[in-house]
Amino acid sequence: MEDATKARDVALGPKKDRRRAPVDKRRKPLVNGVAFERDSRVTPVKPNTRCYTLGPTQQPNGLICPNSGSKVVGDELDDYGIMRKNIVSASRASAFLIASTVLNIYTVYHWMRYV
Repeated sequence: MEDATKARDVALGPKKDRRRAPVDKRRKPLVNGVAFERDSRVTPVKPNTRCYTLGPTQQPNGLICPNSGSKVVGDELDDYGIMRKNIVSASRASAFLIASTVLNIYTVYHWMRYV
């Protein structure tokens, strides 16, 4: 839970810098949105939306490949790469916890039927 909270806080950025309005790409430095959206490599799934892909994408021809924002140049992750890695790791952990909780609830319910 701590990792998920930290990933969320880094992706959103400081409260004083967060804005509900979408990022204005014409202004430098970038303003509005949240920290994740203000990186130059972030590309929305469709123009004029605020929906972003963190994992691999599937092209119309069926080819599955890394999305443009997840490609690493060089040997080290920069701040943006680390932010993406932490978001994906936290989301995987959350999904595992949710799945295991549902499984545990189902298991207890199933066992209780025989008591």
